Amino acid sequence: MSSTTAFIKIGNLIFSFLIGIIFFYITNQSTKQEKKQQINQFMSYLINFILFIWAGKIIIHIQIFFQDPFAVLAYPSDSKSVYIATILLIIQLMYQKVCKQLSVSQLVNTFIPIFLATSFIYEFIALTMMNSKTALQNLLLITVLVLAYLFLHDKLKINYVTSLISFIYCVVHIVFYFIGDYTIVFGYMLHPIYFMSILLLIMYNYIYDQRNST
Repeated sequence: MSSTTAFIKIGNLIFSFLIGIIFFYITNQSTKQEKKQQINQFMSYLINFILFIWAGKIIIHIQIFFQDPFAVLAYPSDSKSVYIATILLIIQLMYQKVCKQLSVSQLVNTFIPIFLATSFIYEFIALTMMNSKTALQNLLLITVLVLAYLFLHDKLKINYVTSLISFIYCVVHIVFYFIGDYTIVFGYMLHPIYFMSILLLIMYNYIYDQRNST
């Protein structure tokens, strides 16, 4: 990947993310103060995830890191880095959930609309301006999920809506893999076991919340 292409993809991701934040702010029915707190909380965990990706890159290239730490910075992050970052983030979330310092459901309710809008803009740009061969199927999926979110988010409990959308997203990406032999999210080629694991976590968190709300 050339440096120009890398910068274009990073620029696309940043712009798409900003649109995602705006989408969340417009569609969320909380007060301004609550929305600000939710966005700040989400940003905190997003920064942690990015740092965990860097940590994953160091773990993968640990020998090179000890020989030349700065050389690791030149390596692009890959799916293995995402797997490690996800595991580290889940450990953090579980610890803070157990310690009653975090409502995971609230964080997911913030994450889903931001993720949907970010993905839609990212894939649209990738398809129309970068001629991405994988963007069309992702764009079609995200379009359906965005419309579903807009239709359902003020008609059903938001926890149910975000869990349902997360479930559908993971299932469809598993199907994408077995049909096309690959599935890509923000440029990372992810294995179906990754999405299966996320499915189990979604189901666990939903059941946990249901039991504690009764």
